[in-house]
Amino acid sequence: MPEPMLEIDGLDVRYGAVPAVRGATLSIGQGEIVGLVGPNGAGKSTTLLALMGAVPVADGAIRFEGRSIVGIPTEKIVRQGIALVPEGRHIFDHLTVAENLRLGLVGRQSKQDVDADLEWIYGLFPVVRDFRRRQAGLLSGGQQQQLAIARALIARPRVLLLDEPSLGLAPSVVETVWQALGEIRSGGVTILLVEQRAQITVGFADRTYVLGNGTIKMELTPRDAQDTERMVEAYFGS
Repeated sequence: MPEPMLEIDGLDVRYGAVPAVRGATLSIGQGEIVGLVGPNGAGKSTTLLALMGAVPVADGAIRFEGRSIVGIPTEKIVRQGIALVPEGRHIFDHLTVAENLRLGLVGRQSKQDVDADLEWIYGLFPVVRDFRRRQAGLLSGGQQQQLAIARALIARPRVLLLDEPSLGLAPSVVETVWQALGEIRSGGVTILLVEQRAQITVGFADRTYVLGNGTIKMELTPRDAQDTERMVEAYFGS
């Protein structure tokens, strides 16, 4: 496995007295696409929020490029090079596509080469260029998802976290997003992909962790994607 870019070691997150993540340990190598799958309520989104400093860590360690980021404010984590595309996209409906995209510049360390990065992003997601003057609220769900990923990329992250990027999308749009993620990885970005579509994620990612009841239960490889028994065990096994 490549050198770890992002590591979670014994992560505990609680909402009051209720444990949401319990002792989770995983590692993401530089340039990898790693999946995190599991049923509703497994703790997937909470894990991403903990990585972004958006929920407090009760115990355990989170390291980015070998340095602890526990307790660091979210805006500083973004400027260090981690970006999140949240579930539900969180697009600003009343702003244009271009205005939404510019919001991503807030998390960028340097304003150099913005035009070159924009051209790369437009190549990934032509709808973002074609509809840049359109009010974002008028876009379809799939177009908004592409805008949300583009907005994260304009910050030039080294790690991209995605929470349910295929949720509610037509299969053709899912294919477009997955193809773009492959190209984003080729551009040097490490990706952690949270999904409920287990089979497609396991087949696509370099490695996939299965989260259940807040605990990492299993690690899967693309070879496991067609192993129905193993997939069922991953979701429903003890």
